[in-house]
Amino acid sequence: MRTDSDCPNNFRIEHFSRRLLQTVLAIFSFSCGCSAAWLAQAEDYFVNNMVGDDRNTGRESGTDTRGNLNGPFRTIGRALMAAKTGDRIFIEKTEEPYRESISIQGPQHNGSAIKKLHIYSNGAIIDGTRPALDRWELVDDDLYRFLPERKSHQQLYRNGRPIPITRLAPNATISSLKRGQWTLDNGYIYFKTDGRHPEAFGLSYCFHSVGITLYQAHNVVIEGIVVQGFALDGINAHDSVFDSMILSCIVRGNGRSGVSIGGASQVELIACLVGDNAVSQLRTEGFSTTWVENCEFIQSKDFGTPIQNSGGQILGPREVSLNRP
Repeated sequence: MRTDSDCPNNFRIEHFSRRLLQTVLAIFSFSCGCSAAWLAQAEDYFVNNMVGDDRNTGRESGTDTRGNLNGPFRTIGRALMAAKTGDRIFIEKTEEPYRESISIQGPQHNGSAIKKLHIYSNGAIIDGTRPALDRWELVDDDLYRFLPERKSHQQLYRNGRPIPITRLAPNATISSLKRGQWTLDNGYIYFKTDGRHPEAFGLSYCFHSVGITLYQAHNVVIEGIVVQGFALDGINAHDSVFDSMILSCIVRGNGRSGVSIGGASQVELIACLVGDNAVSQLRTEGFSTTWVENCEFIQSKDFGTPIQNSGGQILGPREVSLNRP
């Protein structure tokens, strides 16, 4: 019997190379087959907070979904429960904001380089505010206060728009507030009226903490959404968020920052409008990297600084950008 030791070296090398090539081709064919099967399984989900129902499958859009179990979900949170790797969630713009706080976390909500988890809209609003209503107590002449759930950062809204906070001088008293002004002190929101009860002013405050939280997720795209009225941040990539993109979003009127990128996250911020956030429009920290392209961070004397860099890198457009949806 002839053994490998009897074979010329070039024959053994050729034999080994042929076997290696066959193995690589088999693995490639298997991978392609799995990728094709996975791509075929990726789903589209629809959300409509006016006509949707969380008992539906979420597979179809539409304004009249009565009796159609394939109609849209009612909440974004329900769509995220159903979504898996590489799926797409379309949030339909309606006359009412989506009043919820959502979390995107791997591995369920991860995408891939060729098929990202894509959450997109044509301008739907995610709103974290809640009316103050009968929570006010009178503490002085026309001066009222109440204690919100989130005490460190806040915004007070009047008829759907944030009122700039009045920052009192160190020796000033809260009673020195003028009519229509508000401030935050020891966790309390104080508001000075013109003699009427605060309920007459259409006031609301930031009830939820963060609009969209991303954590340990990769290959995620957030597109075309308006995020407003959250006590901390509109969008927060907390940590280990990689190869992800925030695209064409409006982030406004939040208690700390519009967009916060932290930890070791690496995120692209493209064509976004960020303004009227109380402390900063873009906030970075840790060892994060943020690529910024064609964004506008509105500078205003009444609200926060455009950029607060507490760590991490803020760079221009990414030279090799991620595959855009």
